[in-house]
Amino acid sequence: KERPLILITDDDFTSRLLMRETLEQAGFLVMEAEGGSEALALFTQRLPEIVLLDVMMPDIDGFTTCAALRRLPGGARIPVIMVTGLDDLDSINRAYEVGATDFITKPIVWPILGHRVHYILRSSRAIEELHDSQAALRQAHNELERRVQERTAELAHTNRSLQDEVTERKRAEEALREAHQRLRFHVENSPLAVVEWNSEFRVQRWSLQAEHIFGWKADEVLGKQPTEWHFISQEDLAKMSKGIQEILTRHSPRQVVVNQNYRQDGSTIDCE
Repeated sequence: KERPLILITDDDFTSRLLMRETLEQAGFLVMEAEGGSEALALFTQRLPEIVLLDVMMPDIDGFTTCAALRRLPGGARIPVIMVTGLDDLDSINRAYEVGATDFITKPIVWPILGHRVHYILRSSRAIEELHDSQAALRQAHNELERRVQERTAELAHTNRSLQDEVTERKRAEEALREAHQRLRFHVENSPLAVVEWNSEFRVQRWSLQAEHIFGWKADEVLGKQPTEWHFISQEDLAKMSKGIQEILTRHSPRQVVVNQNYRQDGSTIDCE
């Protein structure tokens, strides 16, 4: 099996050396860049599967490099991980604004770096599969609409034309159902916890992975708001409520809230 190619960018030689050794032991092929300009050139030449960017670099900082990378051919959906200082919330927020997929804080915990990067890569691939399934769903829907419009004009001619249209519609509907099933398969097998809420922020769907990550079964949380069971830490409750209100009152298409959630066993996990 071919090893995934990762591009690491850091102006500090020691950090790059430790990253290379750690990630190579984790099964990655590693290429290095000392700064943002070199990283952009290497990205164009070899198109890695994932990028690790340090925030502070002398020539072009990590934020500018990430934004420029997103504009390159093939750069729109590549997972980009920013490396920033611990508790540097401004850097974390800016990283998301310029298109970062996730972030890792310094000091880096080397034993878990490889696992973290593998997880982010798997999550990104799962999201790509969801995008592809959604595109297939739209294509099937558009194909169905086109065929229905074409056949409707022929319905008045003969019963034969009517029968042909019914048969074709059933075929297209079956293709649409298969596309739905593929999308559902990718959702149910995603490594992410997939949770859907209605306009009152009551749980409508709680995936198997959500059960695995948080510990509660779907029938324990369906129909509930996130404050109706021991799910959100008291410290983050106000932040979560504010985020919900932002979505409801401003109709924001994306409102990122990073907070701690409880698992059923009482342990906590950082969630977005």
